[in-house]
Amino acid sequence: MYYLAFFIDYHPFLKDKVNLFLNNDLSDVWIHDDNHKSKLNSLDDLPLPSGFFPYSHFWYLHGLPLLELPSQDFSNYSLYGKKSLKEIDNLLSCLASSYQWAIFPWGAGGCFSSFAFVSQEKKILDIFINCSFNIRDINIDLDSTFSYGTIANIPQCNLLISSYKVIDKFSEVAKAVIFDETDEPKVEKPGNFIWDACECDTVPPWLITQSPFPEVNNEFISPFLEEADFEFIQEFKLIKEEKHWFDSQVWNLGIYQAHNKNSFISMCRSYRSDPDTLVIVSKGTKLEQLKNLLAKTEANRGYSIYSDLSYLENYLKATKWFYGIGRDYNDFYYSLFISRDSQLIQNVNKLIMLDAHCKLISCF
Repeated sequence: MYYLAFFIDYHPFLKDKVNLFLNNDLSDVWIHDDNHKSKLNSLDDLPLPSGFFPYSHFWYLHGLPLLELPSQDFSNYSLYGKKSLKEIDNLLSCLASSYQWAIFPWGAGGCFSSFAFVSQEKKILDIFINCSFNIRDINIDLDSTFSYGTIANIPQCNLLISSYKVIDKFSEVAKAVIFDETDEPKVEKPGNFIWDACECDTVPPWLITQSPFPEVNNEFISPFLEEADFEFIQEFKLIKEEKHWFDSQVWNLGIYQAHNKNSFISMCRSYRSDPDTLVIVSKGTKLEQLKNLLAKTEANRGYSIYSDLSYLENYLKATKWFYGIGRDYNDFYYSLFISRDSQLIQNVNKLIMLDAHCKLISCF
């Protein structure tokens, strides 16, 4: 059994949190970086994130060893792509059993960049979580960090993604998974896994988008929709909490329901037409809660530091499950799936493993 927490990797936050957790005492702290182990002499020695994929290799910080040698070699661990949830389970279990505590990068690139903390002792995890405020203003010059962007200013951003008590395997309690299902555009079928994993033949989901799917304006209808069979459910206005110069503050979003799997895939493929919002949720979602949530998430959608993961608990309260394509807002089009039921996460993982054109990126 071990305890685990995930955080958004905003580097000033990471550095401050580690400093407060250690209480300025680095005497029993080591860092494994680029196949080299050494004592941590200064927090300035922490690897600095840079670019969309912030770290070139896996590294980790740890406290007192619990074993003479860790039971696993992490030198070739893939930071931005996993073979399966089993690989993730093995990594987390090994770090928890090898050290009193460990901190390491997690997630994916861009807005999904994060870090994790693991320990066999709940008291130690609680100290790390509570040693500093986990909600803070984000101010970062994206031009100096990424090769694109502007000044990101996101007030009161929640940087604590989630925390868990893991009795056996993390995959049995995980609530979110990031995966790449657009590796080969010619054969891609976004939504394919979700339809099967969530048994949507029985209860078709709701697709919410700003794109005008009905024949209101033919020139904007995605070419992928010609063969889709779907119905319009309702429309609602989304008033975003923040207005930027490149956006309208009020959006008209429509809720649609596909009648079959092929239609659902066709509708999901319309993300190639770059709609501002295209998300799928389980039927019966609490729409008022979802509207309040989208008012926050879609307002910051152009910022690479912004992440849906900041609102993971909000998603879980509003809907049984949530699916978004291209939620990294970059050319990688990473998909995000969130579910109250961890079995659905495992179902998605099994289907990813069977598809040569898709890969698991991370889970939370």
